[in-house]
Parts: sequence; C-alpha cells; structure tokens
Amino acid sequence: MEGDYAYLGAMSQGLVILDVSNKNDVRFVSQIIPDINFPSPNPNPSEKAKINARGMALRDGVLYLCYDADGLRVIDVSDKGNPRETGRYINGAVELMAYNNVALNGNLAYVSIDYCGLEILDISDTANIAQVSWWNPWESDHPLDWYNCAGHVNEIVLHDELDLAFLSSGDSELSVVDVSDPSQPRLAGSFGEPKNLQGTWGVEIHQRQVFLTYVRSFAPPFGPYPSNWAGIKLLEWDFIVSVEENRDLSRLPQTPLLYQNYPNPFLSGAKSGSSGNPSTEIRFSLPATAQVALKIYNLVGQEVRTLLNRRFEAGQHQVVWDGRDDAGKQLASGVYFLRMVAAKGNKSTEFVQVRKMLFVQ
Repeated sequence: MEGDYAYLGAMSQGLVILDVSNKNDVRFVSQIIPDINFPSPNPNPSEKAKINARGMALRDGVLYLCYDADGLRVIDVSDKGNPRETGRYINGAVELMAYNNVALNGNLAYVSIDYCGLEILDISDTANIAQVSWWNPWESDHPLDWYNCAGHVNEIVLHDELDLAFLSSGDSELSVVDVSDPSQPRLAGSFGEPKNLQGTWGVEIHQRQVFLTYVRSFAPPFGPYPSNWAGIKLLEWDFIVSVEENRDLSRLPQTPLLYQNYPNPFLSGAKSGSSGNPSTEIRFSLPATAQVALKIYNLVGQEVRTLLNRRFEAGQHQVVWDGRDDAGKQLASGVYFLRMVAAKGNKSTEFVQVRKMLFVQ
C-alpha cells in the first residue's frame, strides 16, 4: 500500500496496481509483466508458468519486485498508469533462483531466495545492481535437489537498529542473520529443525517478539517439504542474540573461556523488587572460529535448555538466559549447571567447561 494505491504481486500476471481510494470500489489502474526472457532468452514454454511475481518493497516511486526463477526487477511506478521496468538483477550461480521477498535499508536490498538463503545487493545504481554478499547456508551453488534442501527462505523482516534479518526458512522454520557487516552476513540464531514436519511461510517482528506463520505442505515431489501443521507461533528472542564485542585477538585467551554468569544468583522480578523478567548474562571468548554449544542442566543431570549450538568467529560473545526451559516454562528455584563445548570440527579438539548458576524464584 502507498496512499490510495495498492500493489499486487500477481504471480504469472506480474505487477498489478489498484486504486483503493474508495474501499467499496477498488479499481484497476495498470499492469506490467516483466520480460520473462531474462536471464535466458526464449525460455521453455512449459517453464513460463513457474515465473511468478512475488514479494516487493517500495520507496520513492521505485518498486523492487521479486520474480521466482527470474530475479529482482526494478519498476518505476511514479506514473501509476504507466509502470516501467528500469533495472534487473539475478545471481547466475544457480540455474533456478527463486527470489521471494525483499527488504530495503539505505542503498542495500536484502533479498530472500528460496533454497539459496539471503543475498545482499547494492542498489545505489538501479540500472547496475551489484552483489555485496551471499549468505548461502545450504550450499546451493552446485547442482541441488530442490525438494530435499534443508531450508526454503520465504519472507524477510529487517530489524534496522540491531542489524538483524529475520527469515522464515520453510523446513528450518526461522533463521536470524547478523547483517551488521553487509559484506559478511552470519547466522546469529535459529528456531526449529529440518524434517520436523512444521514449515513456515511468513514472519513478522514486534519489539522482542517474533510471529511465525506455518503452512501445510505436501512432501516431495508434490511440494518442497512436508508440513502437517498450519497456524501461528509466537517466539521471544532476547536469548538468541549474540553480540561480538571484541575483535582484538591479542586480548583473547589462548583457549576458549566460559565466564561466570552475571548476576549470579539471578532473581525473579518478585525477589529482586523489579517488575521485569529474570535474566542473567553469559559470556564466552574464543581464540579462533569454533562450533559452540551452550546447554543448561539441572542438579540430576537432565538437560533443560539449549541456549545455542552454532559456529562463532574468534572474539567475545554473550547470550542471555531467562530462567526458562526449551518449552518456555519457567524453571523452579535451584542450582543449574551451564556447560560449554567448543570444537574446531572433531572431538579431539573439543574444549569443555562448566559453570554453576543459582536461580531464585
């Protein structure tokens, strides 16, 4: 929507502009179907039905339209009755790259690309769009079985203040990518596991909440991934944010180091005299890139929470625990053990450290 106009990504019918000034009498204004002969001339007629207009972003009379299998298109819509295509871009590394959605921030466009992750583009010159970086977690720059890919990125939302991109990742549910350095995007957090039969399509954020919409989907070869549940999940995400605070490697320890959590003990709002939720900050340092798992156990050795399990670069990092288990249930008062495992890729190089924490309800 923009004022009295609505813009519709109408699949095979391209972009449709509607006059919605009178909600009881919506009127057709214009339509543009971008050239389907890009990037390859004379496409197979049987493939034309797969070339569809999807998500878009609009700014200053310029609309950025995602076309699955046909790249990102730039449409001048300053004249509503005569939209014109003025620019186009596609990553040529994969034969079919399904561009699904786009978000804008300054001179950068952040584009979600189905099984190909996230592409960051320089759009300062819309006639000559250039790639800044490509976050490609599923290594789709080689021949790929689309139906068996672990992720299918659909929608994207940017958190401008924290430089995070939230991606609904289909079979992988949610991926949160740190884009503070646009040239080196990296995974900052995630939710869900591939093959759990719950797949997402939409994502929205509000403050520290994430709303995920789930869809039912057929299993291959009739759909990209099986999903047997449709609905909405509400997530809170404070604890998944990782902040890299120190890139001065000369000041880092020679081995991975897990610091004592602070505060410890940490108290519920009632105990501390605060109306806020209980939380404690956990910090660790790495002298080199490593796979890090942070897990919390109760006194009898049962695992109650996985805070994170992913790769981190060298530096200092932090994560916040809110006193809840993996199901979101507030845990009882008591002693808990925080266990960090850092590995360079094989068990012979694992580093394990444990800290004791006290939570008081």
